[in-house]
Amino acid sequence: MNQVLHHLSGCHIQLVRESSGLNPAAEDAEDSGNLIVQLGANRHSVAQRIEANLNKRGSAAAQALLDDVQTATESERNLYAMLTPAELLSCGSSNSAAGPADVVSDFGLPVSLMRCLLEVPPLQAGLAEMLAELLVAIDKSDYPVCLQVNYTKLILSQFRYLPLAREAASRIEAILFDIIEASSLDAKRDTIALLPELFTQATDSLCEKLRSLLVSATELDDTSGSHGNASSTPLKPALFDCLTLLPLSESQLGEFRRLAMQLLASVRSCLSIP
Repeated sequence: MNQVLHHLSGCHIQLVRESSGLNPAAEDAEDSGNLIVQLGANRHSVAQRIEANLNKRGSAAAQALLDDVQTATESERNLYAMLTPAELLSCGSSNSAAGPADVVSDFGLPVSLMRCLLEVPPLQAGLAEMLAELLVAIDKSDYPVCLQVNYTKLILSQFRYLPLAREAASRIEAILFDIIEASSLDAKRDTIALLPELFTQATDSLCEKLRSLLVSATELDDTSGSHGNASSTPLKPALFDCLTLLPLSESQLGEFRRLAMQLLASVRSCLSIP
């Protein structure tokens, strides 16, 4: 685990260790293994203690940690280490005190250092924006990568079933739709598929953004003059799957049904179907 933590500056390594209930100065293999367990099974309480420690250090502490993470992610090696579940980084270490079964979150998902930090409310929006910028940069080849890694899926996996802080929820919603607007088709689909796993409540703003996406996808078909071709409607299946899984209210569901009928009528008109 030390190979993950050394990407942060000394003061922030100490903060994470203190928040995990471990000796801040210890660096032996057994202690590292214990930290892996803490970041996994008890990550909620670890996140709460990190938040408490940040609050004790003053208002600038959270931004300092964000700046530290930003600097660390400028290296692909560091980025990969911070995004990868701790159990995978510890594989091959005979001295590790944690096995794969120890490092799982709720829903059986392995936990990375980045995911643990994402659960700290003061860090959530800043980290989400940072990860979105990295995803788009990698997607557009503006961030050079050497490892054969699907960074889009790896970055988006950090958000799965993430308990959203009230003050960060609307910002993260906007950030994800920025990804959808700016990224490639595959990244758009993956981001849309994430939405039902992140938002436990379909807000009016979320529904409005999805409505706009659905209308845009249909208008693209209308201007291309190509209907009935699966390749001409690449986002529609992902959008309909998303709407099926989102916890829509009766009124929201009714609105989307009416929209679907309107879009169907538009398609039929363009195809001159009576």
